[in-house]
Amino acid sequence: MGGGSFGGTDQAVDQLTGPVPEVFDTPVDAVVKGADDRLAKQDAKDLTERAMAVMAKVLDCDVAALRPETDLIGVLGADEETLAVLAWHLGEVLELDGLVEVTDDWQTVGSVLFDIGELAAGLTSA
Repeated sequence: MGGGSFGGTDQAVDQLTGPVPEVFDTPVDAVVKGADDRLAKQDAKDLTERAMAVMAKVLDCDVAALRPETDLIGVLGADEETLAVLAWHLGEVLELDGLVEVTDDWQTVGSVLFDIGELAAGLTSA
């Protein structure tokens, strides 16, 4: 499965929103913290879903084939150029800088998602 091309952000998975929680008889601080936790989890879920949509398009495979342990090179047929293209599209769609610089570490789908998570959280400097 070679590297395809990605058509733009309109092909990424749409972001989801969760239900509005009931807040009666709950301290305001708990509601705010709960909302922050839910938003953080939702943001992480959205980021992962969008990343998976981009990976499936660029790697010309089904999203179901993208398991954390899936080998990018051996199983999905990615080469150095494909990984660079993947990094560029992920950076554009997810609005993250620094992915192109870390492609040497990408062996599995999980390693890509790990680097995306770190960059999104501001934990690495590429």
